[in-house]
Amino acid sequence: MNNDFSRDCIYHTINHQLDLDGKKYETRQLIEYCIRPSSKEEYEDVINGTIYSVLTFDQLKKKNITTESLVDWAIPMDLIERYQHFLDMNNSSSMELLYNCTIPWFGPFCQYRFALNQTFSSIVDITFESKQAQDSYANFTCYVHMKCDRGSSLLCLDWREICDGKIDCLDGGEDEKYCLELHMNQCAQDEYQCRNGMCINQVFLLEAGISYSQDYECLDQSDESSEAGTMKRCVKDPSFRCEDTVCRFPNTLTCGDGDCIPWSVPNEGHSCYNNRDQVFNYDFEWHNEQVTRFSRCFKIGICASNIFSENDFDYYCQKLCENVKICKMNLEYCPSYLFEPDFPVWDGHIRLGFFSNQTFIEKGYPLIPHFVCYDKYKCSFLSPTFELNNNYTCIHIHHLNLSYPLDYNKIFISCIQHYQNVDEMTCVSSSTLHCLGTNKCIPKRYVMDGIPDCYNAFDESIAANSCVLNDNYRFHCTSESKCLSPTMVRDGTSQCIGNEDETYSSEQVTHIQQLPFSALCDGRQELFSSTNESDETHCEQWPCTNQYTRCNGVWNCPKGIDEINCPSNFHCPQNHHPCLFPKTQIMGCLHLNQTED
Repeated sequence: MNNDFSRDCIYHTINHQLDLDGKKYETRQLIEYCIRPSSKEEYEDVINGTIYSVLTFDQLKKKNITTESLVDWAIPMDLIERYQHFLDMNNSSSMELLYNCTIPWFGPFCQYRFALNQTFSSIVDITFESKQAQDSYANFTCYVHMKCDRGSSLLCLDWREICDGKIDCLDGGEDEKYCLELHMNQCAQDEYQCRNGMCINQVFLLEAGISYSQDYECLDQSDESSEAGTMKRCVKDPSFRCEDTVCRFPNTLTCGDGDCIPWSVPNEGHSCYNNRDQVFNYDFEWHNEQVTRFSRCFKIGICASNIFSENDFDYYCQKLCENVKICKMNLEYCPSYLFEPDFPVWDGHIRLGFFSNQTFIEKGYPLIPHFVCYDKYKCSFLSPTFELNNNYTCIHIHHLNLSYPLDYNKIFISCIQHYQNVDEMTCVSSSTLHCLGTNKCIPKRYVMDGIPDCYNAFDESIAANSCVLNDNYRFHCTSESKCLSPTMVRDGTSQCIGNEDETYSSEQVTHIQQLPFSALCDGRQELFSSTNESDETHCEQWPCTNQYTRCNGVWNCPKGIDEINCPSNFHCPQNHHPCLFPKTQIMGCLHLNQTED
């Protein structure tokens, strides 16, 4: 456990086996689970009876208590480190208090315990295993430090939706305020700029193709190809790739657990395991009279569309109207148009509309809106079909010329504004590109990155002049005048006419050797270079045996010297390792000098 920056954290370790250059490595991810603690005074009624003893650092030193003993006592790690520093200084004195808790309590003031009689790792595993059932509505994790109306009592703001380019908070767009600073961020010369503006060291760019890792350095996953992003679902995975990333593409919906699915209302063919996407679906709340995001008239319109079997009609529609004929008659008493659901479904202004005198279902495609309404200032490039008397600017769905009826979001991605423009022809920053035919500007790093940000995908066309961006990380097509974002190289889709973006660098990648972090400064030289530097140079500040590797059950150093003379249930003499002898299959002790000989 660790207590830092007013947070109490417990760590969960995830082990993966990595195969690099014919060698197997054990990699570990240390996952933090944190809580913001209340003041000590609020714990007074909790901690009575949970404390075994309270000692100062001076008292611990006089009792010859070691940091190893404090680890066994489950003392918070930052407190152990401060005590070790106190011992190292030798001539110092400290009255800092240490709370030694009675089992099963733990924490800085012995204020925590687990409800289950399990280890923390087991509790994490049990929690994620229980998430695989898809027939229930999950309790979502909410970001509570920002006032946000998501349009439904069933939805709350997920942290991944902050600064994702789309307005999710309908009461003022708080989730997208002050995000311009991130997009305008300037990176150092040896750094790669993520799509969202973050900066990472250039050595981490496209490392998944080398290390076969599924982890990202960019929060929005834009440092790896989209092919690397095609991986297993996150429902049962607590690793960094799920818990510490946001959705890569703007036309996706975050499930809140690391999964991202194509955005559409209703959601067709894709589903979050936790059913977060179903909040936008009318059938999810058909019989819930407390939730009124889809009106009674809308449901009558669906019942009048003659899509239900007799049994389904009885289940869905019997309380609304006796039969299809009566449903159609009841529609005559409904408003001429309906907005369903009753809140904007995307970017704070896109609303789906239906005419009550038309069928609500088209053959093969359920719930296709008859028209879409939008903010005419954000989408000035569109030619509206009509305007409603409540100041809505709308366009008929067939006028959008969509290849697939539910792809209307692809048009409205072009309405997202990151920058305020000087006028319709001039961008406020030289680091931005003006989208042809609109008043929109985008960061130049968005050009030719596989995501259409401009109307008619101008930023993904030759006309965007992708080779004059002064971007050292771009891939130059030799068959045409096109320079690709590095994440489009070897992504499984040919972007260059000559297909060189899919064949390039395969040999180069296979000759790059990488080591896991745990192999650095471990006393075994495995990498060599012409500059006489290796994985074992500059290790003076990181000795192989230290407070983190000492007695952790893993041989991090040659001959396992970091595990010598450690507390163990199997007692051995000094400088001996417990050893299972292969010939006799008997446990014994082996001297340090006989290991790795």
